[in-house]
Amino acid sequence: MKCTFCGYVFDPACAPVTCQGCFLKKGCDLIQCPNCRFELVAEPEKGPGSEKARETAGAGTADEVAITELNVNEDAVVTRLNAPDRWTMRKLIAMGVLPGTKIRLVQKFPSYAFQSGYDRFTLDEELASLILVQMA
Repeated sequence: MKCTFCGYVFDPACAPVTCQGCFLKKGCDLIQCPNCRFELVAEPEKGPGSEKARETAGAGTADEVAITELNVNEDAVVTRLNAPDRWTMRKLIAMGVLPGTKIRLVQKFPSYAFQSGYDRFTLDEELASLILVQMA
């Protein structure tokens, strides 16, 4: 299964249980991504071809690039976050960098700066390279 938030591919059978503190306890069909802890609905089994679909799900699309590859004043839409750990993911979320968000790269040197709506944020190259986008 592929996490819709961070793009991490994992086996739903090995995912952490989310219903520990929930009052419903059972029957909600939510599972937790082991990478970012985002809760998502379990996918139904799709038959014999589903294993092949899981393998190709993490590959990304051909036109998906890191924000560092954009030109200045170029618009893009965030497709996924390739954060290596929970704390990095939290930093990006705090800046409003979420899949589906429209952003514009406004500066590349001395640090990367992007605009999302009326807000501007600066990032170092390491953090900026974790944001994967598609040209708008």
